[in-house]
Amino acid sequence: MKNELRSILIDNEIITIEDLKAEKFKSLFKFYSIEKQTDSSIITILIADYRNINNIDQNEIKLLKKNLLELRNEIEKGEKIYELYAFFNDWAQERESLRIFLKESDNAKERKIVNDMYSFITSIYYETPEELHLKVDQEGINYLEMHRIEELNLEAKIFNVSMLELKGLFNIRGKHLFKLNVRTGIENKKNGLELKEDFKNYLKVGLFNQVAKENTDTDLLDSLSNYFGITESTKQKFNPDIFWYKHNGINIYMDEHALLDTSTHLVKLNPKLVSVINGAQTLTNFFIANDELIKELVISDFRLPNLDIKINAVLDSIIVKTIFIKGDRNLSKTITWGLNNQIPITQEDFIGVSKDIDELNKMLKKYQLKVLKTGEISKIYRGLSSLEFIKLFYIAIGDPGRSKNFNKTNLEKDIGEAVATIKNNEVLLTKIDIALQIGKWWDDLYRNADDKSIFLRYGKNYFQSFVVWRLDENDGLVSFIETDLEMYYEEIESLAKEMNIEINDYKSNQSFMKIQRKLSKSKAINIKENESNDDRALSDYVINNKQNNYSVSSIIKRFNEQQGIDMEYFRTISYKGNKVKENFPFPNSTFEEFYKREKYMEDDAYPVFEDSLFLKEIRRKYPVYVIFLNENNDIKNVKFISTFSVTMAKDWEEKAEKAFDLVREAFLLGDSTRFPKVSSNIGFHVRPKAANSKDTFQFSDGEFITRRTFWANSEYINKILLDNKLI
Repeated sequence: MKNELRSILIDNEIITIEDLKAEKFKSLFKFYSIEKQTDSSIITILIADYRNINNIDQNEIKLLKKNLLELRNEIEKGEKIYELYAFFNDWAQERESLRIFLKESDNAKERKIVNDMYSFITSIYYETPEELHLKVDQEGINYLEMHRIEELNLEAKIFNVSMLELKGLFNIRGKHLFKLNVRTGIENKKNGLELKEDFKNYLKVGLFNQVAKENTDTDLLDSLSNYFGITESTKQKFNPDIFWYKHNGINIYMDEHALLDTSTHLVKLNPKLVSVINGAQTLTNFFIANDELIKELVISDFRLPNLDIKINAVLDSIIVKTIFIKGDRNLSKTITWGLNNQIPITQEDFIGVSKDIDELNKMLKKYQLKVLKTGEISKIYRGLSSLEFIKLFYIAIGDPGRSKNFNKTNLEKDIGEAVATIKNNEVLLTKIDIALQIGKWWDDLYRNADDKSIFLRYGKNYFQSFVVWRLDENDGLVSFIETDLEMYYEEIESLAKEMNIEINDYKSNQSFMKIQRKLSKSKAINIKENESNDDRALSDYVINNKQNNYSVSSIIKRFNEQQGIDMEYFRTISYKGNKVKENFPFPNSTFEEFYKREKYMEDDAYPVFEDSLFLKEIRRKYPVYVIFLNENNDIKNVKFISTFSVTMAKDWEEKAEKAFDLVREAFLLGDSTRFPKVSSNIGFHVRPKAANSKDTFQFSDGEFITRRTFWANSEYINKILLDNKLI
């Protein structure tokens, strides 16, 4: 090992001169290895030098990857204690080296091991200067100087600093920036995942705004907005300009003798001598979100020119309150504790320690759900408390009143009964899973609503049970699509108003049963089935009622009810400028069957096309309403198509199987970049379609990615309509 690298290891207190005198570096799986003796044990220190990994040939990369895999097997034996360190130029080069290893991995298992090993690595950055200059907002004239405590030799100054400047600090220090912190931004923890997705939304909205400044093409902006999954509400909520108001900022601590010069419009400091003692979650997850978004866009259908420039402009517009604290090193611990103790790290107490919970978790595993034990934090599955689970169970069986008004004293007994019921009827797990997804959708609706009705305030449990019941009644559990939730919401909210359901009514099932009886009776007296009156009458009704804040689907549904038409399931297609405006989503289940199954990530028994839910949904025939829009997106007219199916295309089977096989291959290899895209030109693609940006699942490489599903390309749907003379 080179002397300069040894010196860095000693400077970072990883090894000592005494360690070197006692033993020379050896080789273990091509890693530099040395044993370090402590008071209680012997630790094997392993060091890798990955600084030039970007410049070596493919065969050498495969050899380095093989070393990582072999080391993982050795570590898993548990016979020795290992610490793994790796040299990188900086954080960006570390992330690039990870991508290189993942690219050269042969399958999902290897990619997962590489991801796990990079989580295990402690990185050491080679290119860390002695002095760094951070540009501050308004040339530093906006800073606030705190009162200096002379007897403690403690002082602080507050500046507004952009994320672009903070990225420069993070890039040369990485996780070492948090050496005095009590927690770091671990992205695999649930809170970290949610935070990362929020930050990604700020970046998406910022990028959208940058593109909108340069381009007025409404179709491009609509496509980009649709691709990012951002609505007008999202654009307001995650406007980069309001980041400052919604985040506490970060605290940077340094020793009393360290450099801190604020005499100009720059803050000058020594990056080696500072530590972020509050804000580790913010910085880590923000820059990982930034890195992931760039990676997603590079492989996407969008080729945004000057992407780096646009991203940097967004980072420069996101301002963070930054407190520079200088004082005795011994004070950092108590200050760090005080800053981080205001939001406890612990989970609420759970009682899930029984045999029933163990059995339940075995069944929930394929849904990536888990009922947590006391103090447990799930790094893999969506964690539920025992109380959350039992409430979802009662929602799933159509007992929303009991769910809302649940008596905790019966929790253990009720969970036992619930587990026994599920064993006899495992479709309840599907209903619980759907109820959970509906709940996420509701929570987003509630957060973004300015005017909260009584139903929106108190009717969540009713709504979840209502949708699950409607889906089950019409054999639609596997055909569940989030876009239908708005229609269901408007239907039950209208009924709740009509029946004068009040606050306390939601604590019992009486009103819910009345709703069920009313709809069952209404369906029984319908005299028409899957028919529509003339398109002109329908068009006039939709146009005249669109001024209300109802979805087009909901208005069509009310029209059909007034006409006595029984049509529980239908789809809508927006048509503008002689082409279909949006891609056509398939139910979540068509994609979820790849990972919501027994022994997922333990075997390669992924579904095959011939037996897939995707094929079943493609073959499905159903009515469709085509919504014709003018240039201002106002509705011109509505056309009813009584029977529509993707199988109307002559080449549907070849294209669908190709898309399905690409997804299967992506899971087998653990490489989400292999998912088919619109630009793959095979009629179908895969992209995110989640209840919200925090709605993720664990992919076969071990990483968490946004939940997604199959879509039919808008151009393909357009061709089907034209070829079959349906429009």
